[in-house]
Amino acid sequence: MSRDYKDCICKLHIDFHTPKGADNLCKEFDCQDIVNKVKNAGFNAIQLFTKGHFGYSYYPTSVGKMHSHLDFDLFGTLTNAFVKEKIKVIAYYSLRPDNYQAQSNPTWKFSGIKVNNCFNHVDANNVMCFQSPYIEEIVLPQIKEIFETYPVSGIFFDFGRSNGYCGCSNCQQAFFKTHGMELPDKGDYQSPAWEIYKQWKRLEQERVEIKLHEAIHSINPDAILVINYSYTLRNPKKVPDYYGMVSMDVHENDYYGLNVSLNAKYLAGLNRTWDIMTTRMANWWGDWNLKPINSLLYQNAVILAHGGRAFLGDRADVDWKLDDNIYDYFKQINDFIKARADICIDADPVPYVGIFHARENYNTTASAANDQPDKLFAIKGLHKALVMKHIHHLILNNDSLKEYLPKLQMLILPDLEVISDESAEQIFEYVLNGGVVIGSNGCVDNSKLKTLFGVKSKSEFPRGYLLPEKSKLGQTCSDFPISIPGKFRIVELAGATEIMKCCKPAYDSGEMLKFGSADKKQSFPGLTINNTGKGKAIYCVANIFTTYWQKNIPALKHLIGNIVKEYVPKRIIEIEAPECVEVVLMKKDNNQIVHLLNYQQERTGKGIMALMDDFIPIYNIKVKLYSKIKISKVIQVPENIPLEWEQKNNYVYFNVPKLEIHQAIKVI
Repeated sequence: MSRDYKDCICKLHIDFHTPKGADNLCKEFDCQDIVNKVKNAGFNAIQLFTKGHFGYSYYPTSVGKMHSHLDFDLFGTLTNAFVKEKIKVIAYYSLRPDNYQAQSNPTWKFSGIKVNNCFNHVDANNVMCFQSPYIEEIVLPQIKEIFETYPVSGIFFDFGRSNGYCGCSNCQQAFFKTHGMELPDKGDYQSPAWEIYKQWKRLEQERVEIKLHEAIHSINPDAILVINYSYTLRNPKKVPDYYGMVSMDVHENDYYGLNVSLNAKYLAGLNRTWDIMTTRMANWWGDWNLKPINSLLYQNAVILAHGGRAFLGDRADVDWKLDDNIYDYFKQINDFIKARADICIDADPVPYVGIFHARENYNTTASAANDQPDKLFAIKGLHKALVMKHIHHLILNNDSLKEYLPKLQMLILPDLEVISDESAEQIFEYVLNGGVVIGSNGCVDNSKLKTLFGVKSKSEFPRGYLLPEKSKLGQTCSDFPISIPGKFRIVELAGATEIMKCCKPAYDSGEMLKFGSADKKQSFPGLTINNTGKGKAIYCVANIFTTYWQKNIPALKHLIGNIVKEYVPKRIIEIEAPECVEVVLMKKDNNQIVHLLNYQQERTGKGIMALMDDFIPIYNIKVKLYSKIKISKVIQVPENIPLEWEQKNNYVYFNVPKLEIHQAIKVI
């Protein structure tokens, strides 16, 4: 990360994609008023447009096209004014969407993208292929212009990832040059060249990223390089050394709060500076309505609680006027952030329960795109269940797993179909040394893990039931069968012990009527446990994590939580609170910090963003925290109110009197 960016804890992005027809652009522009509003709201970094999705630049460019209705250097004027006020400037650059270049150079366009598939921001197919001359002739020269002309601290590229198949002539030539074979046809998954093409295409972002890195850092070695969503949950790769920080604008159109928490639990484990952009718009970028302040406070409390930095998003009108009401609102949010910055930002997560986000499993699809949303369903379901059952956790990729695994109390492999031999070996050693692992369905296809779990997979059936018993990790209310619409494994015990049974339906009536009742007369092992070395391996034959995300069956939430709490060797943090309370445990300056977050949503219809306008305070939350070290104080922060506490048998006990949106407690 740029050295001069370390103290920037409140960053602002102002969206300004303007089409060709915006003929009254910035006619009433008032630079000083803009700077005053941003400064008074408490921001210390801002992200400004150099080029938007329509392809027009907002500064005089010798290689692209400045917006024809802009008669001055908008980017330069704002940048110089903000830097004068000691507010850092990050340049925003739309990388793949570019209406102007697509129309000017149609042979440079990406082929095969549907307008409603990720790129409904621009006209049909007006996005750029990175194998065309576009990068060399437009992007790199414009980077040179920006960094040699303006005092920017870094650059944020939007839409840099691979979005799947492109069969244009540029790709045909580049693929043949690299691999000496013809480009396969779209969807020809049986072609011998398809797997090679898929891997080549998925590495496209890294090839372009290296060019961007070299161009930027040859001019300013300390500049921040960010590609939106790169090295996040949707691209689970090791962050290169030259890459300054990780940043993303979180998807907000459904679970606005849960999605922030999901991504924060992954970013917190990367050991890199990171931020998550949240917007003030009620329905994300395509909207002008104002999101309730409690929703935005909650989102940023989640980011802070996981050690991240705030990044707020706004949209400027055609004159670049900023609304007084919005910046008064932003000041309240920034004051909230700054009051918590010392205990939150750059804190480290305390290892407890880990979720393995295996890169090789994420990439087991025929698609050549970087994004594989279906492959995140199991992680989302598990994350949601653990949040609601008050279980602190991290999401780990192959690289962060190496660091955190020896420190974890438990590792969960959520419906993983493929695990590398290297990761399987690490997991095996972890269990031998006393760790606990939970796996499901396809993870036993790995020969090493098959031995670990003590079962042999014999056959499959397409849908069925888990048969809980209240006395053995069942539901909290009854022994009623839990229906799972996905694949079940029939396994033979090879050292493992059965904990729970499963069964087929009494009859299969097809998709129209779903499936029949549980046939309990013929059952099979459904949940097993195997003692291996000093540790334990628990295995479920069904895709319980994916099913919980897709079907929201409450019994699965209870089952997942009960398994974790029963078999985790040491419970390092427990709370007594309603399910709407999320708990996060961090460490900073040798102090443990407990974060409590109150997540309540409005009632809403399917597909409509569920925001938090009002909230119900939670009172008298009981906390039990593991600590072998003798403590001296328990302080409620940022209010700095001492709390009564008791320490016995390596646990600290205290009550939090009231939780509104966020409450932190520092244990010294």
